[in-house]
Amino acid sequence: MLRRLALALETLSRAERRVAEVVLADPEMVVSGTLRDVAAAAGVSEPSALRFCRSVGVASFRDFRIAVAQDLTARSADGAPAAQVTADDTVVRSTRKVFANTLAAVRDLRDHIDEAAIEQAALALARARRIDIYGMGASALVAADAQHKLFRITNVATAYQDAHMQLMAAATLSQEDCALAISHSGGTSELLDCVEQARDCGATIIAVTRPGSPLAEAAHITIAAAGEEHTELLTPMTSRIVQLVLIDALTVALALLSPAANRERLGRMTRALSARRVTKLKDQRRVG
Repeated sequence: MLRRLALALETLSRAERRVAEVVLADPEMVVSGTLRDVAAAAGVSEPSALRFCRSVGVASFRDFRIAVAQDLTARSADGAPAAQVTADDTVVRSTRKVFANTLAAVRDLRDHIDEAAIEQAALALARARRIDIYGMGASALVAADAQHKLFRITNVATAYQDAHMQLMAAATLSQEDCALAISHSGGTSELLDCVEQARDCGATIIAVTRPGSPLAEAAHITIAAAGEEHTELLTPMTSRIVQLVLIDALTVALALLSPAANRERLGRMTRALSARRVTKLKDQRRVG
């Protein structure tokens, strides 16, 4: 919840943002206090504070307080977020932080996933004549993984990592096609140019990105992939794991919604790979 609030600050109204800032500055007060305490600290009315809770996806202040309390349990003994690896950490402590951060991110994703957006995106992919997949930097690895998975169901998916190739490919799309854009920040200018080109050509834009980002605003369908990263010491990790999980969910949804011919294609691939297993080859050699 705290991670999601930090990412959503720019999308909140003025009153809601004041409540969010109070929560982020002193989450312990929220856990031990009341709705009136939070409203007073933020300088807003109690109804405004309650509307804030609902705007971030919880029905009541009690549920919001529980969500914040659960986040606090993921903090390390010195009070720093488990996600934040520092130069002073030991290997043991940093390893525990990596696991705690990843588990928290996936749990938060599970609790707030928009299944309707995944189904909508899967339906669009199932109808597409061609699927382009765009990702840059760490997201390029996720784009390659998406191609690998979608290839098992459809032969029309291609991942592009080079900005020039992305733009050229986008210029050849049509209303029958889909562009799947993956970005943690959702603000990379080259990727946004590519998405704008694809949209101008009539393609359906599916974005896996943080809510409220420029990419999310440009997409027809957004699969929210919120996740806070601390990249001072290392490349993004948690956001990449979140993206991979979402691609898995999208691929499974596509397989369920795809025509039987595509599922039969997957079966042929499975049988072909099964025939190449080392144990089976050894058995064949023994028979020969």
